[in-house]
Amino acid sequence: MKKITKIIPLMIIAILLMTISVFAADFSINANLEKNNKEYTLRISLGDLVNKGTGITGFICDLEYDREVFETVKLEDITAKNGWEDLTYNPDNGAILVLRIDSTNQIGEDILEIKLHEKENAKSGETEIKITNVQATNSENDLEADEKIVSLKIDGEGSILKTILIVVLVIVIILFVLRLIIRAQVKRRRRR
Repeated sequence: MKKITKIIPLMIIAILLMTISVFAADFSINANLEKNNKEYTLRISLGDLVNKGTGITGFICDLEYDREVFETVKLEDITAKNGWEDLTYNPDNGAILVLRIDSTNQIGEDILEIKLHEKENAKSGETEIKITNVQATNSENDLEADEKIVSLKIDGEGSILKTILIVVLVIVIILFVLRLIIRAQVKRRRRR
């Protein structure tokens, strides 16, 4: 009886371990965003490669962004870097494909640079730029990576108006306080 009570939990654990599949990324990417006025530069670089053997020769991903915040990204807004070439871009679904002749496994090497332009009438608030469906090839195997999400705050029209309104309100309050102080001083002089 003791053997059965020990064997049953071991069998259940073994069955669970056999049925669980592990989804591990084959490589990773880094996404860094820089802001210069109303222009944002997104740099996508190679992160870690699980199997550094041959390196990668092809890279594909989808670029997702809020089209009410940013202008439509065009092919000329995307630059392949460090030996990556043959850039293909579909602005309708954001699919980007870039290839290279020789393979690379250099961690931190820039693959793409993408310029995003904030619309003039963009509303203030939080937004995200997503790099999804990230895949690569090393000419032998297809590799997958986890998506990257870059969150940012937009200081659009609303925030400029709020700033102006706050400045005006502060000026009115300062003038009101100064008026009260001047009145109090005038009353003191009259009493003397």
